[in-house]
Amino acid sequence: MFSQKPHVCKKVILVKHNDSQLANQLWVHISLLAYALEKGYEFDSYKFYEYTKYFDFKIKNFFIDLVFYKGFNFFSDILEPLNFRKRRLGFYIIRKIFKLLYLIFYFILEIVKGKNFIYAGLIPRSPLDVYLLPPTKPSEGKLLELENDPKVKIIYFSGWLFRNPEGIKKYRQEILEFFKPKEKYINKVNEIINELGTQYDYLIGVHLRQKEHLLDGDWKYENDPLFYFSINDYETLIKSFNEICKFINLNLDKVCFVICSNGDVDLVKFSGFNIYKPLTKNPVEDLWLLSKTSIILGCQSSFSILASALGDIPLILISKNIDWDYYKDKKGYFQNKYFVQWYVF
Repeated sequence: MFSQKPHVCKKVILVKHNDSQLANQLWVHISLLAYALEKGYEFDSYKFYEYTKYFDFKIKNFFIDLVFYKGFNFFSDILEPLNFRKRRLGFYIIRKIFKLLYLIFYFILEIVKGKNFIYAGLIPRSPLDVYLLPPTKPSEGKLLELENDPKVKIIYFSGWLFRNPEGIKKYRQEILEFFKPKEKYINKVNEIINELGTQYDYLIGVHLRQKEHLLDGDWKYENDPLFYFSINDYETLIKSFNEICKFINLNLDKVCFVICSNGDVDLVKFSGFNIYKPLTKNPVEDLWLLSKTSIILGCQSSFSILASALGDIPLILISKNIDWDYYKDKKGYFQNKYFVQWYVF
């Protein structure tokens, strides 16, 4: 469905990831897309149906498109208004049902086409678990065999820990074009950025990931401070705001902090700062909005890191004592030593 070269002999299909939320899914998708572009293969995904309504993402497989992509969107739209204690209960129910249906399909596919499967881990334990893809690392082992076998037309990738940092940098523009949100979301983000740009000289993105609003698998990290920021710690956040203004050498009145979060934020706490927070809680709009700022203050989160990669802008980890000397020469997206490495390794 997307290729770098006109003569495509193979297709790359993602069939399994860690079933987490948007940013985690996109990480493995863009890593495999970069690999496909490097090799001149087509790229497709059977496992992006939860978020396809936000993107101009088209899939060629009629069965997958009808059952999972169109099916999921149909039922999630019906149950989307169903909420309970601020949780998206309708989405949660449909997500669980389709996850089970897809698991059945996946096991059948694995039995029939298992010899053409390449596996990576689902749960990160160390950077050694990461499966690096070309152009970051040359193909080897079974992957190289499948690439060189003229009888193999499709290579299936199963796992979340496929990574391709060099490929993401090399094919960043192609990735942005392939995973471009639908026009209504892009237009809304551009309107916000343009309006803020007429009022302020500098936009700082702020991503606050709150554990009380996590979904499904994210709960296994709820007690790990590396993976979320406690919104109750306003003192740390305000300290970071003041310090970053000194870091970029601009007065507070010239700077606007664009705050995106999966939970509620008490904006009254930020007296004296120019704050913009989107009214809607749309993850796609938030992700692209953060990517359009000049620099990001973020959490130990794939969402923060992905926004940095998409926008090619620096990401600074919010903490009580930020190492500003470390960040002073950082330009664009980079591999932050303070973040766990299975995201970007």
